[in-house]
Amino acid sequence: MATLAEVLGTYVQRLGDTAAGERPLDGTDAAVRRKRGVRRGVTTGASVVGIGILFTGGTVGLGYYESIQPPWYYLPEGGGTVVIAVDGPDPTIPDIGIECGDPAPVAVPAADGFTVEALAPGDGGFHQESDYVSSVIRVINDNVEQFPAFVMSPTVVVVQDGVVVSVHNDAAFTERLSFTPGRKAIPQHFQVSSWDACDESLDHVLPPGEYEYYVITTVANSPEIAALSRATDVYGQGPWFRGDRWLEPTDWECSVHDGNGPFSGWSANAPACLPRVRPEFACDAQARTVTMPYSDGRVTRVFSAQLVSGPFPYTSTGNAWAEEIPLAEVSYAPDDPTAQCGEEIQGDERGAPAHFISTTLNGTSVEETGRTEAEVWVDFGPEAFESRTATLDMPGSSPALLTANDEVTRGGYNLSVEVVVGKARVTVNDGRDITISRATGPANVRLEYDGIEWCDGVVPTGGIGVYVGAPLPVSADDGTRDSQWFHVYSYYGY
Repeated sequence: MATLAEVLGTYVQRLGDTAAGERPLDGTDAAVRRKRGVRRGVTTGASVVGIGILFTGGTVGLGYYESIQPPWYYLPEGGGTVVIAVDGPDPTIPDIGIECGDPAPVAVPAADGFTVEALAPGDGGFHQESDYVSSVIRVINDNVEQFPAFVMSPTVVVVQDGVVVSVHNDAAFTERLSFTPGRKAIPQHFQVSSWDACDESLDHVLPPGEYEYYVITTVANSPEIAALSRATDVYGQGPWFRGDRWLEPTDWECSVHDGNGPFSGWSANAPACLPRVRPEFACDAQARTVTMPYSDGRVTRVFSAQLVSGPFPYTSTGNAWAEEIPLAEVSYAPDDPTAQCGEEIQGDERGAPAHFISTTLNGTSVEETGRTEAEVWVDFGPEAFESRTATLDMPGSSPALLTANDEVTRGGYNLSVEVVVGKARVTVNDGRDITISRATGPANVRLEYDGIEWCDGVVPTGGIGVYVGAPLPVSADDGTRDSQWFHVYSYYGY
């Protein structure tokens, strides 16, 4: 004899089949009413099935209900809240289901009442010397029933001989406007380049040859997307889900925003920081989640429609970065004591992973006071220091090259280079260790100079740089990084 759960499961199955048979975006009020009725029936049925399992031990559960749920459904009227994991994945970057080595996608320029139009290749700008194409697609909402929907950042898929050789999407939200009554078309920019190849052995550069590319655009909405649309910046860019599990909402990085100042670029545009800029958002540091509200009418149905335009022809010359910018015939490393006045200094990978920046560093102040106030910071998070703190093992008095910017023309390029304008011995923070914490931000330090020698006796009046030629180990929870020199930047005059 069938259990209650099995009987109700069959009933829910019929409701699911009915819902799946309806086209979700057919645009008629009658269909909307029918689908809402189906939605309520399915939701009620699922609740009863859940109760049946609890009391009868049946085999039909919520997982079964989720498996038959159609890919679209209506939300109840009114707003709500949604909980998002701050470490990702990013709900606004769609999974297009295409990977390197897959067969070429199939063009689908229209789906679920949306149509995509793409400008002809190169109409938006073509730079053959760097294998770079910039253009625009336009998504049109042809549905009679208007409802909020967002256009996600396009993904570009490059194909050769019917096989995917490049997949590029490095952005999340780039358009915070949604389809609403009166707004039936939304543009999105995209770019194609030869430096996104799948093959690591080729340094991710597409070899010279003929290719095709497709632009895959997703139109979607969900409570997560609607909530995050309120957290985008003026360029439409949303939070960066980079998996920085060492970042906390009260950290200094969460308090830094774009603007003037030496550390304006160190703002942590991360979900964990959202409560600092939007007080209605709440972050649970222990659970690594953020609770975000979405307003009434911002999302009325949950769906995702994928549009594929193309193929378009694309030629790679294998010259991804255009011409090599010519270097000086002779240049010196920052810790090379043989560098002489007027000669160029070229940094290298042996530099310290620390950022020393001063707003008062200029030749006049160094000559008159023999010291400079500065701030120092290191990069934290994935691919940097995976830690809450870092310690700099500062050297004592060390040789330093004093440099200034100079404008030169080389190989047809107008270049800004750093040339030696003096030498000195420099002591930073009295040679004592410096501990940097994400909670409190950059550390304040003092540079003191001895034995200053200016080239030709001329004191530069503008901003200068200081290259200290001494090892600077930086230690954190994930280990120590060694270096042979470090640089103090001038923010003077900005």
